[in-house]
Amino acid sequence: TVSANGEQKVQQFDIKKAAKKFGITDPQLQGQVTTATATARRYEMERAIVKYKVTRGSQQGTMAKAFDMYGEYERRELRMGNQTSIALTTGGGSYALNKNKKTAQRTQDANLNFLDFSTPLMKKLNLQKKGTAKVLGKDCTIYAGSNVEYYVWQGIVMKKVQKENNGTTVIHEVTSIEVPTSIDAKMFKMPEGYTVK
Repeated sequence: TVSANGEQKVQQFDIKKAAKKFGITDPQLQGQVTTATATARRYEMERAIVKYKVTRGSQQGTMAKAFDMYGEYERRELRMGNQTSIALTTGGGSYALNKNKKTAQRTQDANLNFLDFSTPLMKKLNLQKKGTAKVLGKDCTIYAGSNVEYYVWQGIVMKKVQKENNGTTVIHEVTSIEVPTSIDAKMFKMPEGYTVK
């Protein structure tokens, strides 16, 4: 809320209390919540498991990404040699996990949304449409930035080509997409004993 003199006050918003105050019934409220959730989608598919091959210079690796609720929940595991890195997006917050230190560092991954270019990260990237191309038989739109290209289908990055500062090119390219009827919710939970930074 903002007062007449411009003073701002931030407090938790209780949807049910507000609905009661304005005489909105539960069925109406449920419809509003569904609509709001739909506008925050990161992918056009509700859930999927996407696998990538990853090339960084002469190194080869793999990445597996699982998401649910149109990207509200996501888990990525990148394996390069004997190194494994895990990233989680849970309910809008994104974290890079460090197994050795048992820490979860906040990241901006949840703001990477090719269905909504108004997010802070998308604005910062200032991507421009460059054309179209097929990846794994899917018609992708190419979005290009200063040192990166994203090949996107239904919000999913099917291929990413990025030039690092040292001149090394890193390529992520989809090898398979699976659309299961459900994904175990445990995949998206923060492991116990981790400190969030």
